[in-house]
Amino acid sequence: TIDSYNMTFGKPVKVFAVTDKMKPDPRGVYARDTYALTIFYESGDKVVFSSSWAAPGMGDRPWTPYGRVIRPVMDVIGPHGLLHYPSEDPGFADEYVIYSGSEGYEETDRFAVRNDHGAGFVRELKHFHECIRGRERPLCTAGDGQAVVAIIHAAHRSGDSGLPETVGAAAAL
Repeated sequence: TIDSYNMTFGKPVKVFAVTDKMKPDPRGVYARDTYALTIFYESGDKVVFSSSWAAPGMGDRPWTPYGRVIRPVMDVIGPHGLLHYPSEDPGFADEYVIYSGSEGYEETDRFAVRNDHGAGFVRELKHFHECIRGRERPLCTAGDGQAVVAIIHAAHRSGDSGLPETVGAAAAL
């Protein structure tokens, strides 16, 4: 997901994250299971994403990957508009909704999200195999991966410090 944000919005410069452990674990594990993340891009765009593996009221609609319910919500806020996911219709359709306008935001478009959670990972593994065999070029480069890791590290630092953190130099690749 972060790869797609970087490909769309360019160079990430700062991250602000709020993280917490919401669900008790009888084994005493303290892995953070709930977060809200804002990625600031050099372009002026901001991606706001939140998800929780534990908080029952967080997010608009549940999604059940890996047999556990999570609730993702995403907004992209830019100088010329806003993109929101999922739609806020009563059925929470699996759609992106685009708002634009200089005086106030009005819905200008919406389109269905291509979710193929069942087959996407298999396609990713097949693509990786073809890259190793030399028959395809990677869709995401090592530099793309370094940029994602730099954002994740900044998010962890921000979650610990409670302050926005600069994305490391690896994100410039």
